[in-house]
Amino acid sequence: MKNESSDEKIRTTLETVNARHGNTLKKLAESETQDRESKVEEAFHSMADLIEECDESRKEFDRHVEEWWQTLSYEDRLRAFYSVCKRIHKGDLVDQGSYRHVLYDVFNFSFDSYSIGMQCGYLDIHNSIVAKSEKEE
Repeated sequence: MKNESSDEKIRTTLETVNARHGNTLKKLAESETQDRESKVEEAFHSMADLIEECDESRKEFDRHVEEWWQTLSYEDRLRAFYSVCKRIHKGDLVDQGSYRHVLYDVFNFSFDSYSIGMQCGYLDIHNSIVAKSEKEE
C-alpha cells in the first residue's frame, strides 16, 4: 500500500505541477524548439555566406594568377611549363605517387596547395593518369 500512496503522491504532484506550470513548460519547450530551428537556419546562412566568400576568393586567386601569367615573358612561360610538367611526370609517372606525394614531396608545397591543385584541375589530371595506369595493369 505504501507504493500505491507513494505513486499517488507522485501522480498528484505531477498533476499539480502540470496545472500550475503546464503552459509555461509547453511554451519553454516550444521556445527551445524554435531556438534550435533558428540556430540551424542561422548556421545554414553562415555556411552559405562562407561558401560564397570561398568562391569569390578562388575567382580572385584565378584572376591574380592569370594576370601574373600575362606579365611573364615567353621564355619564362616556357620555363614554368617545363618545370611543372617535369615534376608532374616524375611524381605521377615515374614515382606513381599519390596526389599528396606529388604536391608535398615532388613540388615541396605545403597543405595550401591541395585545394589550389583541385581548383586548377591538377587533381583531375592526376586521377586520369592513375586510372589509365590501373587499366593497363
